Amino acid sequence: MGNNIREEKPLLVMSASAGSGKTHKLVLEYLSILLKDTNSVGKYKSIVAMTFTNKAALEMKTRIIDTLDGLANHLTNQKILSMQKDLLKILPISPEELSNRAKQALHEILHGYEEFHVSTIDKFNLKLIRSFSRDLEIQGDFEVVLNENQILTDVVDAMLNKLGIEGHDKLTALVKRYAKYNFEDGQKWNFRDQLISFASVLSNEKYHHHVSKLVEMKLDEEAFKNLQEEIKQIEGPFLQTAKILSESYAELGIDFNKIPQKSTFHNQVLALGNFVSFPSSKGVLFSKKVDEILKDEIKCNFIPNDLRLDLLKIDEEFQANVPRFLLLEAFKSNFFNMALLQFIASEMETIKKEEQIIRISEFNKMISVLVRDEEAPYIYERLGNRLNYFLLDEFQDTSRLQWLNLIPLIHESLSKNNQNLIVGDPKQSIYRFNNGLADQFPFCPLATERQEHR
Repeated sequence: MGNNIREEKPLLVMSASAGSGKTHKLVLEYLSILLKDTNSVGKYKSIVAMTFTNKAALEMKTRIIDTLDGLANHLTNQKILSMQKDLLKILPISPEELSNRAKQALHEILHGYEEFHVSTIDKFNLKLIRSFSRDLEIQGDFEVVLNENQILTDVVDAMLNKLGIEGHDKLTALVKRYAKYNFEDGQKWNFRDQLISFASVLSNEKYHHHVSKLVEMKLDEEAFKNLQEEIKQIEGPFLQTAKILSESYAELGIDFNKIPQKSTFHNQVLALGNFVSFPSSKGVLFSKKVDEILKDEIKCNFIPNDLRLDLLKIDEEFQANVPRFLLLEAFKSNFFNMALLQFIASEMETIKKEEQIIRISEFNKMISVLVRDEEAPYIYERLGNRLNYFLLDEFQDTSRLQWLNLIPLIHESLSKNNQNLIVGDPKQSIYRFNNGLADQFPFCPLATERQEHR
């Protein structure tokens, strides 16, 4: 990690597995930036270190403060001596000069702690939103909601409380139809919990695009009838043909012992007459063995060739219709949830405006609105004058949108040849559900990629 590498490639991408001394490397990188220059007053204000959890952020802050204190006061414990040794390899200064710089930096940080930018990505985004609330057209005194489940519950309950009230006829009719559908389908008529669970997609970053499209869809009684009709158009002819073929086979009265794969073939062809719905759950109409027999005219000479061809044809039609049928069935099973999601999204917006709240899951989307379609977004040009160095920990758990929002900041820093660090471990990704980039590190011509093991 010599100076010559950093001057050529100011972005270091580090793959650090568990037990590799990652925190040491992060603190070392932070301090090497902070203590690089003599009398760099307030430099700590221009360094941003972000991680994923509050616990990790607190640990990093504590390690930085403790290490500065140890260097300033010549403490001789193993961690301080190890950090001192590594820093002196990077910075061409004496131990005494290192101690003096550490003392100055510690004094500044303790007297301006609010500008000591070591935090979670969410807290960093919150600072951005508060700083640019006017640009985002939101009240400056908004409240951040951390408990997404609670607000979803409140929104669903507020929506259901409108049932039967004048002016909410469409909502009332939809809920009644939903309850009736569940009853006819053998499910619980009380779908409140199911609806709350389904509405959680509103908090999931990877579904934002789909939800915005869904809100614009026509999901009324007519749409549901059309959906049912399309399912019948696939299912009806299939069941009718299947029944005829099964009966035709049974009428032949074939000697069981003349049939290859005896019971398998016999039972599967007869089963065609027992279907009461499209057999999509099985995935195949005939087993591989029966399919091979039907395709072999010699092996299948125990039944008329016309019947053999008809059996092959219904198998082909089944395979052709399975994907569409599964899609329609999935649409049908979630139709009322999706229709009610439109009302939930509307109710959510009303409550947010009335109570001046912002859900934490909206942070990344709100910032992306500001940086979208801007090569050098003005929001970051203003920030770029203050924030010049970026250290990003737990990159594997950073969502796509979070990373896209940070790219302009990183680019601005790299254009000034400032040091930046990205650390992650793809093998330990635990937030794939949150749209995390489990196996993707940012590739950049200014980046040095390095594996760290100890």
